Amino acid sequence: MTAFLLVLCLLLPSIAAAQAPIDAATNDPCWNNATDTPCATWMERAIDASLIALAAAHGADLSATSYGIGAGKIREGNLLLAGFVSPTHPGYLGAAKMTIAGLQLWQLNGLKKKHPKLTLGIALADTVLYTVVAMHNVRLIREAR
Repeated sequence: MTAFLLVLCLLLPSIAAAQAPIDAATNDPCWNNATDTPCATWMERAIDASLIALAAAHGADLSATSYGIGAGKIREGNLLLAGFVSPTHPGYLGAAKMTIAGLQLWQLNGLKKKHPKLTLGIALADTVLYTVVAMHNVRLIREAR
């Protein structure tokens, strides 16, 4: 029964999306610029792309950290998150890390209208930071083999 409900929930959005107009590009005011609707600027698109990259970097950090902790090769270095490490409940760390990621992305999304350059700078810097942390974790796991 649970599997049926899961499949149903996954298929309902695709059924609804299949009913969209075929020529959706001409309905976009930015596609042919026939209306006075403002289109996204390059800065808004860059911020959106950097926020997506930041979410991926958070995921890479979570993945590498969880794998390393599970393999017994590394430990969580963040003192606030170290309390969520549990051998019997590995999802606690993931939930805590991704809650922090979600709150950070929510704050940056709210900041982008008033301070777009600052938002882009923070998002890019954090993306680099979390990517470097994930790469560092992977290097430590490989060295410990």
